[in-house]
Amino acid sequence: MLRKFFKSNSPETLVPHWEKGEQVQNLGDFLSEYIHARHMGPPKENTPATVHLVGSVISDMFINRQKKRGRSIGFWSCGMRDTYCCEKHRDYATYFGVRGAYTAAALDLPKSKVVGDLGLLWPLIYPSKITRLKGRFITIPHFHDKRDNQEILDYYGGNSILRTNVDNSYDAVDSFIDELTSASFILTASLHGAILAYAYGIPFALLNSGAIDCPFKWVDFMSTTGMTTHFVRNLDEGLIWAEKNKIPKQHFDLKSLIESCPFEWTTEIGVQKSNLPVFVS
Repeated sequence: MLRKFFKSNSPETLVPHWEKGEQVQNLGDFLSEYIHARHMGPPKENTPATVHLVGSVISDMFINRQKKRGRSIGFWSCGMRDTYCCEKHRDYATYFGVRGAYTAAALDLPKSKVVGDLGLLWPLIYPSKITRLKGRFITIPHFHDKRDNQEILDYYGGNSILRTNVDNSYDAVDSFIDELTSASFILTASLHGAILAYAYGIPFALLNSGAIDCPFKWVDFMSTTGMTTHFVRNLDEGLIWAEKNKIPKQHFDLKSLIESCPFEWTTEIGVQKSNLPVFVS
């Protein structure tokens, strides 16, 4: 997977992400290109030439690649892949803000550096226009799940499939959000499915679809939500868990995420519905 990341990004890329330029994008990674293109301007002073804006990319592999070239690298709203794959690299890596408390602790960063994932900003930059449909249970498979939609629904439950495999267009991201925000419940094997569901205040549960990809990243993100990290095996378990573990209201302040961004904002961010778990003080 990481080789595909390197293959699709030149060393000069300012905002790299996995599968950049490919016809089919992984929604979570593609969010960084979307938000950079539509809502960000030039980099702030002293911003490294290469900046990652999303993903579990704080690792020796990425940092050492720039280190060998004598170049620094920056991270904003990113997290570690696990606790064993990253030295401190203080002279080469700049942490503008990290995804969760576990990444901050592993890097010996203060709690003030925990700013969350950029997906939390989506209700501010793309307010939901869709009416939530009662009884619409959406299942989001993992990006690499090749089973057909009906097989997934038959096995895990739900009445609609939403895949994070999206076309390389910003309209495809908007369409994904429109579909997601029509749901009354989300069962997700995709981390960004969970992040976006949480941000829009949609009840959700984490799906164990057989192989939990990079367990650290789930725990890291969930540390910002006020909720526990728990995986369910199907829709019925998910609905029971979500009923007992409701999304906290007005829980996560996005002010630090917005202010720590290494790029200038070209659009004003801060207007939103008051009943969401994410807010700007």
